Amino acid sequence: ERDPRRASRGRGGEASIVPEKPRERARTDKSPAMSTNIIIYPRDYVLLIALVLMCILVVINWKEYNTCRDPLNVWLVVDFLSFIFFRLLQFSIQFFGSFRTPCARAATSTLALLNLYVVYPFIWVWVVVGTIWYARSSSCLPESTSTWWFIAWLVYSYLYLSAFGALIISFCRMRTRREVRSFEQLQQLLNDYMHAESYGLQAIRAGLTDEQINDIPSRLILPSEITADKCCPVCLCELEEGDLIRELPCPHLFHKKCIDRWLTMRQTCPICRTKVLQVNDEASMLLAEAKGLRALRSNHHVNSHSVTTRRHLSTV
Repeated sequence: ERDPRRASRGRGGEASIVPEKPRERARTDKSPAMSTNIIIYPRDYVLLIALVLMCILVVINWKEYNTCRDPLNVWLVVDFLSFIFFRLLQFSIQFFGSFRTPCARAATSTLALLNLYVVYPFIWVWVVVGTIWYARSSSCLPESTSTWWFIAWLVYSYLYLSAFGALIISFCRMRTRREVRSFEQLQQLLNDYMHAESYGLQAIRAGLTDEQINDIPSRLILPSEITADKCCPVCLCELEEGDLIRELPCPHLFHKKCIDRWLTMRQTCPICRTKVLQVNDEASMLLAEAKGLRALRSNHHVNSHSVTTRRHLSTV
């Protein structure tokens, strides 16, 4: 194989190896404030096209529904548009959720609440209403809207809404279990700390004093320190712009309230278990050793002075 390095002749005819310049790699600008990841599946396109075609079909045969007791044509159009709006809201939540700005977070929360507490319950109620209307007016459907087609759409609606509800319930249960586990661990630490005196450990303090905690610097988090996976290890919440944090000597970042509560019970970092005041302890030990050396020197000086005085008196 050919050597990627190029050989060139010098003045004396000797070959010199000239290294080839490394190829510049294409740099991708990945800002920590934005990472757009919108997942659109092929079935979403199929569902969107099918809903639009069914809306057009219902509008074309609009007058044939006038013989029905209940307005099934209105129900179909509203139901189709509700599903389209429901899915578009989910895409919007994914889009704004990819940004790491306060405005995007507020928009994501608002859309999620709208989707979960307004649109989703409305579709459930509307599907139940459509089922009741269909049971009373199934014989008046036009030929283009067969009975099996209507039943298939109702079954799909129930399955889709049930699956989405099961997903939301499982997510809430998982989040609740994690919060309960964190609360139980914190409660156990508090119980151990509160019952320390009953075990004869009055002189032992597991955590730091308020003065020692206040000596650790606290500040507002910088925008450059906010990443997608950056969260407080104590409360498991994301670090957002404007949060008051405390930086340990490790250095690891925590919410000020979270780490202050932790340091009242433990003197180590929750992540790396490094002693927080280790540097201060070493400095205090060096200071104590220096004081001890000074005391020894002063005692030696006093003893030598007393010996000299005794010798002088004995000669006199």
